[in-house]
Order: sequence, then structure tokens, then C-alpha cells
Amino acid sequence: MERPRLERRPERPVGPGRVSAPASPIPAAQTSRTVPFGAVTPALIAQLQATAGNASVVAMPVVQRQPVEQQIIDALDKADPVAGVGDFPTAFRLLNGLSMPDLLNTLFRLSGSGRTELLRANLDRATGVNLPRLRLAFDAHTHKRSGAPAAAFLTRHPDASATVPLDQLNDIGRFLDPAWAPLVPLELIPSLSDEELGSEYARALDGDPRRLTLVEDELGRRAGGIGGWGMTAFGSPPAAGTAGETAVTPEVAVKILENYSKGEPPFRPELGKGGASWFVTEGNPYVGIGSDKTVNVSAQLGPTKGSLTFHEADLLEIFTAEREATKVEAEAEFRRRHRIPPEKPLSSRLLKQLERTNGFRDKFAEARMWDRVGQRVAASSSKVGEVVLQNSRFSTSGNGKFLVVADPAKIKLRGGPQAVIAQLEAQGLKAEPVLVEAAEAAASSLKWAGRVRTVLRVGGRVMIVVAVAADIIKIYYAQDRQKAVFESVGGWAGATAGAAAFSAMWAPADVAGPWAWAAHGAGALVAGGIGYWVGAEITRTVYELVIEQ
Repeated sequence: MERPRLERRPERPVGPGRVSAPASPIPAAQTSRTVPFGAVTPALIAQLQATAGNASVVAMPVVQRQPVEQQIIDALDKADPVAGVGDFPTAFRLLNGLSMPDLLNTLFRLSGSGRTELLRANLDRATGVNLPRLRLAFDAHTHKRSGAPAAAFLTRHPDASATVPLDQLNDIGRFLDPAWAPLVPLELIPSLSDEELGSEYARALDGDPRRLTLVEDELGRRAGGIGGWGMTAFGSPPAAGTAGETAVTPEVAVKILENYSKGEPPFRPELGKGGASWFVTEGNPYVGIGSDKTVNVSAQLGPTKGSLTFHEADLLEIFTAEREATKVEAEAEFRRRHRIPPEKPLSSRLLKQLERTNGFRDKFAEARMWDRVGQRVAASSSKVGEVVLQNSRFSTSGNGKFLVVADPAKIKLRGGPQAVIAQLEAQGLKAEPVLVEAAEAAASSLKWAGRVRTVLRVGGRVMIVVAVAADIIKIYYAQDRQKAVFESVGGWAGATAGAAAFSAMWAPADVAGPWAWAAHGAGALVAGGIGYWVGAEITRTVYELVIEQ
């Protein structure tokens, strides 16, 4: 039986605006039928396999659809007996179906033959398409050819963000400038950092009113947050008198312990607000606190004889003077914080936000007011001052008192270092048990006086606190360095298997002087380092705890 011949499509003529479409290179004898484009279905493939074998499927000719760009050219070159040359509705429908990057690149390529300009001149003939989106794409193409900055496109198209989704607006930005920084989704503006928020403000000024309004609102909301400097209300206020509490960061709490261990005053007031340390002594006053100040430290303060006193009237007098004196400086700080360039003006709406009660200028002046209070106390003979907050505009949570101390000798830890250690442990800084064992082994091998009270991980280092006596501590720092990884196919048979592998690695230690196996199975002491391992079933990682000198 003679097989049907494969029909071949003739090669299309090549001329102006045409791309050659070569005929299928597959020989006619390799297939049993001609398959029109789009007719290939799973059922047809199964039928061909059953009747003509797999070869017929492999040899099936692939008829490729023309590139969209060529289809647009064909539509524009098509003769219409009524409208003349050019099937513009079809051309625009083809453009409308493209993604924004493909749409922009197609317009860019078509401009070489003048067809982009032809299409733009006939946009009124587009039907059944997203015309505002197409107009924006044509405008982006014109903008690119003008050489104008990408940011200026938003100025000329203030409604662009309402015309297309944000991802398409960023596609346009990258088309205009490969270095374009993507616009942030409007719903994420409240989550931006201060610097990122300032960048969005500067860009929104160039012609994005919706974004500008949201950014201004967020900047205004944050403008009241500058006054915080570490004083807060406590769950159970300290007893009246010279007992006080303050909030510090874990890093500062560690420094307090370090100072204490050296026999030095635990606090260094000269590093505090206005050159003084501040403590709540009564009530629940609140003047702002950073979220990183999570450690509450109790202190015994005094003597307080001859201390200065600041009431609301005294504070208001200082505040008023500082608000007037810091007007220019406050705006400069606002710009610095948000990285708003000097050439970018602050909008009238944003200026109102800064000037409102408890806005940025108020909080900036209030921060300076507390500086002045601390400085006056530091300059006084007693170096102690009391701030009384009674129905005060400067305390948002209630009445209370602060004691301001500039003399380190007048600040002593209540509860000794143990109270601070307990606070740090509560912050989750305590090291894992195996590291505590290694530290105890180091203390035993190096014959440290006292016992290991706690081991903390602080700033990438290991902090070992040794209790020498009830209120006397010694602090050592160490680093834990990874040495090796041991694997056991059959798992570890208890501590002995780990010890065997460990012994092989640290064998020189047993013959190099007095170093021997450390207590608690923590490892071997080698060249000043304690070896210990972490792991279970199959893998154990070996570390060396190296004591810093």
C-alpha cells in the first residue's frame, strides 16, 4: 500500500519587513500524514504509535508560529479594501498580549523601520486592549530615546502606579535604566528602615503622589520617636529613697560585670546621657526606650545631700530654649537619618508633621533638654540631681522620679554581680551545657580560683564568669574553634567511642607535659585549649576552647 506523501509548505518570499520561513527539513517519507499546527493531542500521538510506530511520532513535522514581531509587521503590511494598508486592531491586540519587558523590547526593535511611530500615530484605532498600559509603554519608548533620566519618567507620569502593577512599573524602570532600583510595594513602606524610607521619599517627590502620601505619613509617625534614651517604667517600681533601676543593652550589662570584676565602679556615668547615669527611683515615669535595652539593673545610689532638683517648670524652660536653638540642626538630623539629599525639598505636609506637638522637632529638643540636665548635674558639686515628673508632658506613662548621678563612686550594684548574671541568662545568652563542661575543665586544668558561675556567648566570644567569693568574680574570655569532624557508620557507642577518636586526635597532649584528660569527658587540654565535642548518633564535631590571655 502506497504511503501518503508529506505536503511541504513552500518557502515564503523574503522582502521588506518579511522574515524567511524555511520549509520543514524533515523528508516526506518519514511520516504518514501532515499534521496542522495545534492539532497534536495525546490521543493523536497514541493513535500514530499504534498504527505507524514511534518513528511516525518522532518524524512529525513541527510547524512553528511566527514571532509576534513578524506577526505585527504582517498585520501592518496587510492591505484592507476599506481602510487601506494596515490592520491596526490586530497589531495592537498582539502588542497587548505581551509582557511588559517583551512589549518594550518589541517597540524598540520595530522603531528601526519606523513602525513604532506608525503604531503610536494610530493608537486611536486600538480596540479591545488595555489602552492606558499601551500608551505608557509607548511613552517609555519615547522617553528612552530622549535620553532623559529614568526618574523623570515618573514625574511626567504621576498616575503610572495606578495604570500598571508595580512589577510592570519596575520593568519600565529597568528598560529606561539598567541600574534602576526597584520601587517598594506600597504595603511594605511601614517596614522600611529609616534610610530606605528617605530614599522612597526622594523618589516619590519626582511624581508619585500616592507613594509620597504614604511615605510622608510614615515619616511623620516616626518623627515622634527620637526622644528615647533608656529610661522606662518597671513592673515593680523600686522602693523610694536611694534605690534605683535602669535599663541597658546586654552589651552594656557585660561591661558592668567586667568593670566589677576588675574592682572598678560598675557604672561609667561619663558615657551616659549628658555625662550622667539615670535611674528610676519612684513611680512609673517613661520618657522613651530603645527596644535593645532589655536588661534591668538595680543600683544603690548616694549619698544625695546637696543634689539639684528639676521640676516641670525647670524642664519646660530648658525645652523651650532648646527647641528654638536646634531648629536648623533638627532638620539636618532628620535628613541625615533618612538620607534625604539637601537638594530634595521637604514637602509642606512633611514639614507640618515635623512641627506638630511631639513631632520630630519636639523630640529632638527634648533629647537635648535631657542632655542639659545631665550636664548641669555633672557640673554641680554633689554630682547628683533629682528629676520630678508630676503630670509632666515628658512622661507618657505616669508620675515618677529619676535620680541623675555623675559620680561613679555613688553607684553600687544591688544584689551584686549575681543579679546582672541572672538577667543576662534570662536573655538566652547562656552557652550550651557541653561548652559549660569545657569551661569547667579549663578552670580545673588551669587551676583558676573559684568555680565557674556561668558561661555566656557574647558578641561571638565565650565569656566565662568564675565566682571567687560571694560577691567577687573573675571574667575570662575564650574562643571555640572547630578542629575536626568525626563520623561513625555504626554510631557512637557511648562516651568511650568519642573518647577513642578524641584521643587519636589529641595524642601529643598526653606526652607533652602535665596536660591530661580533662574532667567531665570534655576533652584534652592542648597548648592552652580545651577540646570538646558536639553531636550524637553519627557525626561529632570537635572544637577547641582557647582561653584568651
